[in-house]
Amino acid sequence: MKVRLNLLLILKALCLAILITFGLILIVTFILRFTDLRETKLPMLNNIILILSIVSSSLYLITRTREKGWLYGASLGFLYYLLIIIVNLLFSRFDILQPISLVKLVLAMIIGAIGGIIGINLL
Repeated sequence: MKVRLNLLLILKALCLAILITFGLILIVTFILRFTDLRETKLPMLNNIILILSIVSSSLYLITRTREKGWLYGASLGFLYYLLIIIVNLLFSRFDILQPISLVKLVLAMIIGAIGGIIGINLL
């Protein structure tokens, strides 16, 4: 029963990460529309959105599980970026074997683990 409960919490945190991502993308869209900010800044803004989404949702997850912060955070980061890869495969010609996508997958796991460690230490 405990494994199922933790999986449910991971899925809730993943949904929270997606909601945060959509909210931040909406904010960036308005900023791009109504300011002089150029589209050349989009890769940096995408990385900031990725970091904020993973860290905040891993903090939420760890406040609920109260154990194994780095493991839950890393798994959340992995699932989050895996979901991004799947969406990119469905809607565009995204090559999963690009080195940058594999590096970003590992970075998402590291960011999630750091968020989990911070969450455990805040408890």
